[in-house]
Amino acid sequence: MNNNLCIVTGCNGDIGRSIVASFKKKGFTVLGIDKHKNFLNNIDIPFQYDLKELINKESYFAKFQKDLDKTLLEYKLRVVVNNAAIQNLSKNNISDIKKFRDSLDVNTIAPLLIYRLVSKSLSKNKGCLINIGSIHSSLTKDKFGLYAASKAALKSLTSSIAIENKGKILTYLIEPAAIDTKMLRSGIKDKEKFNKLANFHPSGTIGSPDDIANIISFLYDAKIKFLHGTCIDLSGGIKNILHDPD
Repeated sequence: MNNNLCIVTGCNGDIGRSIVASFKKKGFTVLGIDKHKNFLNNIDIPFQYDLKELINKESYFAKFQKDLDKTLLEYKLRVVVNNAAIQNLSKNNISDIKKFRDSLDVNTIAPLLIYRLVSKSLSKNKGCLINIGSIHSSLTKDKFGLYAASKAALKSLTSSIAIENKGKILTYLIEPAAIDTKMLRSGIKDKEKFNKLANFHPSGTIGSPDDIANIISFLYDAKIKFLHGTCIDLSGGIKNILHDPD
């Protein structure tokens, strides 16, 4: 097993799996973090942890920290990808408050917590931190406000981290628009509507999990210092469209 370590949160989802596969091809040992049990065989070190619980339960966090510290003693941590996220939709009632807190816990606070736990190792190994944001941080729609706000906070947080670490850990944010995942397909089951969404993008396509994995792979390999702190738009050009009513 290779001594170079990659950490990927949300490793069991479609995007997470593509990221894991990309780093396995590079010969990395992969530590995958996910709350679900269905870890793939190519994940060398499965961590079944719920990120929300890490923020809210001290004993749960203590166990996670102990397990992580033990692993970091055995491997050289080169890259961390904060990919895990929850997408709570707003229902315009009091339950939104809890949903918003949950969204912030998983989408914003957990990436900061993990960064704090591993920053010394990443800095020592001249590593890379990549956070997965969303187009919703700046362009959103009805009912997505809670998710959008948490991703906007992640964008600001990533910028602050990049300023703080002064490039000792190359830090990036990737902001995808629509990505062809099971979650997206479950929300748009009509094939005609799905194709219409794809064609609405100037690229004529919807993004794929591999698109995200390929960008991450490039960022890690290229190590372009002057890209430090950059937010990378992966939107198929849809950010350029001003949509007027028919």
